[in-house]
Amino acid sequence: MPRYAVGDLLIDLELPESFSCEYSLSGSLLARTDDGVIEISALTARNKDGTAADFSGQRERRDEKTFTHGFGNHLIIATHPPQLAAATEHVLATAGPSHAPFDPGDELQVRPLGASLEPWLNQRRRSLQLAVGFDPRAPGAPRQLDEFWEGLFQVEPGDQLDTMVTCAWVGFGDLLVHRLGFQWCWSRDEYGTDLGCVALPETAKLLIVPSSFVGKRWERDERRFIEHALPEIERTLQQVAAEDA
Repeated sequence: MPRYAVGDLLIDLELPESFSCEYSLSGSLLARTDDGVIEISALTARNKDGTAADFSGQRERRDEKTFTHGFGNHLIIATHPPQLAAATEHVLATAGPSHAPFDPGDELQVRPLGASLEPWLNQRRRSLQLAVGFDPRAPGAPRQLDEFWEGLFQVEPGDQLDTMVTCAWVGFGDLLVHRLGFQWCWSRDEYGTDLGCVALPETAKLLIVPSSFVGKRWERDERRFIEHALPEIERTLQQVAAEDA
């Protein structure tokens, strides 16, 4: 049965093939069947001392329509019609990490994406394609994404804007993949685990985290940057590859 990433995408769930799944603007997973819709989200928390909270073993039916399931530092929350209570508990019990295990230590490590990330990525790609006809392989794609990005500064805050920003950084990651030879990956280092794009994964590991790269431009109110950034990244990649040869 297919698995779908939820919450911060670091965990995933197994959904029966009888469910039709998509992601909402807020990022929750909507699993639809003839008996209704299960909406699944997840949150993470830290203790007062900064360490990750541990929800392991927590299972709670809060009412006939709400069930929570702890997995490590994630608390998965599902709302559902009463007739899907048993199915919901079964689905949440399949929770697992959406990436292969990392080795101990703080050095940079990368792992390939699992199939559970593809539905989320593809939905964001479809949204960007429908919005502006974006194709990362097209000659004018960097300028097109710059224009889309610039327009986001006129959008009112909310779930729609958050989703559009996400679409922008997924599009930027796809530009790295299709134009510069990067690969989507999971990465982990001393700063945590991220969805990233890596070049030279077996040796130099040149990593870019699109959500962070694009998010910093938002914080700096930088309206256009993609057409300029890609050639700079390409030059850096060529330099690193030459030094690694």
